Amino acid sequence: MKILSGIRPRIIDLEQISRLQSGSKQVNVAFVLILILSVICSSCNVNPDEKDTLPAGKPAGDQLTSAELVPNHFPLDELLQKCEFAFEGKVEKISYRESQSKEGQNPIIHTFITYSVEKVYAGKADNEKHFTLRIIGGPISDSAVLMVPGFPTFDFGDHDILLVSHNGKTICPIVSEDRGRIRVIDGNVFDEYGYSIGRNPDSIVVLGKRQDFEQTVKHSVGDLELKREYSEYHDGEVLGEAIAKIEDVEPFTYNDFVAYLNLKTKKLKEKKILAESADPEIPFETNISDPKPFKQDMQ
Repeated sequence: MKILSGIRPRIIDLEQISRLQSGSKQVNVAFVLILILSVICSSCNVNPDEKDTLPAGKPAGDQLTSAELVPNHFPLDELLQKCEFAFEGKVEKISYRESQSKEGQNPIIHTFITYSVEKVYAGKADNEKHFTLRIIGGPISDSAVLMVPGFPTFDFGDHDILLVSHNGKTICPIVSEDRGRIRVIDGNVFDEYGYSIGRNPDSIVVLGKRQDFEQTVKHSVGDLELKREYSEYHDGEVLGEAIAKIEDVEPFTYNDFVAYLNLKTKKLKEKKILAESADPEIPFETNISDPKPFKQDMQ
């Protein structure tokens, strides 16, 4: 296994990605290759007609609630409203496939993550025993991977509660990207990066302290093993001014969170859209337009 560590790797542009996809290996093995898809990421879970600019997908003219003014607020209500299918399960299979090439665009690697479904909290799916997600990214060569910052990463055996929308129709079917993935670890619940999910003294759902778990620190992509490294800067960037108040967060246990989630989902309007499980054996296209390459020296 190759160990690639660091949360501030070199950033490459689309031309370099294209060379890799066509077989070139002119990339240092010591770097994780990250494609910044800023134009796409900003709308990957939004319908084409939506033009929201306020936090949590608020329509123009709506006032922010007191909860949304809390810096470490975890917007569970908004995430549930946006999802088509909310379920709990464990990763049982991961596979990789390239999209079909089309004029002006090379094939792009995608990851297919299959979950064994243990519970359904909201919505319905065409397969509620095994549900497969499709997300852009994966191994490009034996020494490089394609990843998008802010998108969740998955490993075999992960136990998660997932809020899904537009699976197979968007480059990231997890609602609000990493926000719509809730990890179940050691009888408690955490976000993508290991921040505990709990309630503050005002009963607002918030993020608390981060813990380093193997599930949140290590990530395998094909034969490559990656390792996340965090810093006080990263914690401050995530929690903002609330970082000094995380001692006041009472973390949810898994059982408490499930009970809370069940109460929330009972109040939701019925989800009329049938979520579709992705099939890695069916050819597919990725309908994206290449954004302006983003270059920055991260050394």
